[in-house]
Amino acid sequence: MNERNAHFKDYSQDWAERAPGANRASWAKEYDKAFRADRKNFNWKTVQLGDDINLTTIQAEVWQSIHQLKEGRLLDVGCGNGRLVVAAHLNGVEAYGMDCSEDAIKFCKGHLDTTIANHFFTGDIADEGEDRYDYVICMEVLEHLLNPLQALWSLWQRVVEGGTLIVTVPKDGLIPSPYHLHEFSEKYMEQMIADISQDRRWKHSLRQANANWVLTLEKTPLDLAYAYVGALPGQADLGNERIRVEGLNRTGVYNWQRVFGGEAIDINKALQSPGNWEVLHVQISGSNFDNVRRIRKAIDREGADTKLVVNLDYALEVWEGFPPFPHVFVEQLRCADYLFASEPCVQNLMHDLSGKDIGWCPHPVDVSFIKEKAIEVDYRQNAVVMAHRDRQEYLPYWMLFEMGLETYLMGSHAPSITGVESGLTLNTYHPLLYDRVLPIMENWQALDTLKGFYLAIDAYTHHVFGRVTVELACLGIPTIGYDNVYAQGWCFPELTIRQGDIVGARQKVRALIEDRGFYEAIMNQGREQARAFNYESSKSRFLNMVEEDVYTRSSVYEKAQSLRLKAECQVAPDEPEVEAVSKNPVEEPTL
Repeated sequence: MNERNAHFKDYSQDWAERAPGANRASWAKEYDKAFRADRKNFNWKTVQLGDDINLTTIQAEVWQSIHQLKEGRLLDVGCGNGRLVVAAHLNGVEAYGMDCSEDAIKFCKGHLDTTIANHFFTGDIADEGEDRYDYVICMEVLEHLLNPLQALWSLWQRVVEGGTLIVTVPKDGLIPSPYHLHEFSEKYMEQMIADISQDRRWKHSLRQANANWVLTLEKTPLDLAYAYVGALPGQADLGNERIRVEGLNRTGVYNWQRVFGGEAIDINKALQSPGNWEVLHVQISGSNFDNVRRIRKAIDREGADTKLVVNLDYALEVWEGFPPFPHVFVEQLRCADYLFASEPCVQNLMHDLSGKDIGWCPHPVDVSFIKEKAIEVDYRQNAVVMAHRDRQEYLPYWMLFEMGLETYLMGSHAPSITGVESGLTLNTYHPLLYDRVLPIMENWQALDTLKGFYLAIDAYTHHVFGRVTVELACLGIPTIGYDNVYAQGWCFPELTIRQGDIVGARQKVRALIEDRGFYEAIMNQGREQARAFNYESSKSRFLNMVEEDVYTRSSVYEKAQSLRLKAECQVAPDEPEVEAVSKNPVEEPTL
């Protein structure tokens, strides 16, 4: 349909007036005219799929959400030039395109991959169809229709249980056109989501991409209505952007969105309508220090049943980054309904300061995704040292000294003599200690690099859960580290040492190099133990932490109850035993 609308001379300027009384033939004629004009104005982007294929700007945007698909059935409603259908087909998907414009379908059959010419057909969005699809795509169509909600319902009926609907429309006022019969504000979009949901809550996300709204609806019911409140302006949009792309692995707080099919929102949205969610989650840091109190007041003012769940960002050792008002900080903790920590040191202190029971709930790890990246042992080589904010990269050098391995330092800032450009004081001796120094990377880039190493040293001195250690365990990379990192002792107990025990570390490095059986036993143990931090286990811990009143209102209460029971009493066949988390703060939490 009409995407860029840069030139209106070929369009019917009075179409908005004639549309309500037009018959189907008139509508089809206008769409044919619109398609011919739009072909002149497409803004192409190149996507590499073995052979390069050009997609329009909005097609390329949607492609980022579905490019991981390798199977299943897909329908592009209002397929226009058909290029997205071809891209999905080349990816191995059984893809189809439908359009009410005969000119568009003739173009698709005659100018694209002739092997799928019969995958394009004419049809009306309101027509009842018996076929169901794993993915239904509808780009830039609803704004042209008299009743967008009715069309959305028709699209939703074509989606199988567990499938996904992706719809794009122009953001209100940003793309003017005589063919647009509706404008879509954020409130309008949220109302459409509510109308589709009715008495059931579906996983969904709504984001802005340039001048368009992109709505994703999954036919999978929510366990609870969850939102993470971002600390800084734009942080919520960034979180939603990264979480929606399956190829971009994320660990840490944003992964709760994936676990519950929730979203990230900014503080203003949370303050305006806190009752829209069953759980609002805040991770306290120096940049959002007062948000917990503000949200508490908004919830109480509205009389909402929303529960405020709070955890602290990062390690106890970096709390100095919080404003120097400890009594204000403690009051923030007391405003929460539920508090949780990712490791026992912070858990115990939070209990002592707040007087509340503190849950133990490490942020989820996309274990299955990371495990798929692992490679065979014979293709691994060299050793990597993980750099952290404690700047303790010197001792690991001696742990690997003259061990016959090339050594890499990963996660360090680029070496600088003065540090003037970044404003940081940086270590300048790294290139003298290590064969290569690798910069800080995006998580998904780091995984692609880490999978090729033979072993790792992660000698972090802060009291943390150990996200990086779990990722290394998923990749099957034996990792030597200190006992103050919780995941180190859980995933690699045989490789866990006291801080500063260089000789002990060197003995373990030798054993990993010289004893292949020992190496493989450690590798397999780490991969198995990492399962305890996957999405399902994390969901069980979170639901076990919050009280029943959070999710008894959900239509899937029984499912939540079964998850709770599973966390307390039983173990899934392919998961390690996961015990219910004790809320006794003086006991070390167990998995």
